[in-house]
Amino acid sequence: MDSRDDFPKRIKDLLAKRVGYRCSNPSCRKLTSGPHKDSEKAVNVGVAAHITAASPKGPRYDKSLSCEQRKSINNGVWLCGTCSTLVDNDRDRYTIEELNRWKQEAEAEAKLEIEGKSTKVVVSDHLFEKKIEAYQKLFYAVKKASSIIIDLFEIEELSNENKEAIAFKVGLEIAKLADSESFFLDDEVIVHTVGAFVGVEDIFAITDSVMRQYQINKFRKNIRNAYRMIESIRDTRKLDRSIKSPIVDYFESLKEIQDKEDQIF
Repeated sequence: MDSRDDFPKRIKDLLAKRVGYRCSNPSCRKLTSGPHKDSEKAVNVGVAAHITAASPKGPRYDKSLSCEQRKSINNGVWLCGTCSTLVDNDRDRYTIEELNRWKQEAEAEAKLEIEGKSTKVVVSDHLFEKKIEAYQKLFYAVKKASSIIIDLFEIEELSNENKEAIAFKVGLEIAKLADSESFFLDDEVIVHTVGAFVGVEDIFAITDSVMRQYQINKFRKNIRNAYRMIESIRDTRKLDRSIKSPIVDYFESLKEIQDKEDQIF
């Protein structure tokens, strides 16, 4: 078993205090400590994360560092539990340089807030801007992808095999985008939008004209609802729950079944 160079409690406390117990991810800034129902306790959902890993098999491990350097405050960044998992699962995106930048900016913002130069509005606006940017990307990606697929329904020059391959690739790109921006996108929007493209390539293999047109109309309706969902959040900051999505309903029903099975076992 690999030995870990974990932070001592003193370092963990310092990392949390130096950023006001807020997550250092500039797109998050979630408060990580608050009251427990027991008046003599507090709840903590923060993590003293290692910038370079505490053990050889961890993310961003630097073998040139000594044990003491790995356990020092210089190698730590305070994050919420979600962001801690995020940076460890995508080590190529969240580099040593990026995490050090987060740390420096979070400490600078905490200092400004203590001095009475509150950054809460700035942080909130920054997060909303990131969400808007993610929804804009998704909106235009869906527009482009759906246009390609709708054109494929009309084109006669290509074989159905080629159409299926193109439609599958287009849908895959939507899934990749939704995954990369999942931190900022509503789960229901992701489920519906990605689900709208799942299996669309199978439409080209349908020989019955009535059934084929039914599936095309169903795809168009799902895309329209995807637009409405994206626009509702983009314009009002919250999802319009009046928009019905059979895809989301089906996903939720599967989730309920899985939850019940998990409870049994």
